[in-house]
Amino acid sequence: MKKQANQKNRPTKQEGYTWGTPCIVVDDAEQAIETYTKVFGFKVDNAMKDKTGATNWAKLSYKDFGLHISNGMCGTGDCEKFKSPKALGVTSSVSLYLYNDDVEAVVEKAKAHGLKIVQEPEVMFWGDKMCIIVDESGYIWNIARNVADFDASKMPS
Repeated sequence: MKKQANQKNRPTKQEGYTWGTPCIVVDDAEQAIETYTKVFGFKVDNAMKDKTGATNWAKLSYKDFGLHISNGMCGTGDCEKFKSPKALGVTSSVSLYLYNDDVEAVVEKAKAHGLKIVQEPEVMFWGDKMCIIVDESGYIWNIARNVADFDASKMPS
C-alpha cells in the first residue's frame, strides 16, 4: 500500500477528535441530531450531507464525550450490513451512559419528544441517580448524576 507523501508529518488523529469515539448507526441522522441535541444536550460539531442534501453522518459532542452517528454510511461499500437495533428488530446490546446535571429534566424532554422511558430516575447502589431511555433507533441511554457513595449493602445478590 502506497503511503501519501505528507502522511509521515501528519498527527495521528485529526484536531478536535478524541482518541476513541463510538459511531452508532441510526435510522435517520437528522432525526437523531434533533433528539440528541434537544433531549440529551449534544451539539453538532460537523455533518456530512449526501447529494440530496440529507445528513448521513455527523460528529456530535456533549461536554468531553464525542459521538458519531451515521445512516449506515461506511467506507467499505457494503453498508447494507450496518443497521440500527430497531431496524434489525433487536434490543440494543450497547448502552450509552451520559452524566447530566438534571436527570429529571432530561426525562421530561425525552417524554415530550416521544421517547420510551424504561426506568424513571432512581438512585442506584453505586451512587448515581439514573434513568433509562430508548431513542428512536433503539439505542439505550442511561442518564445519570452522582448523588451518593457506593453502598455495597444495596447490591443485588
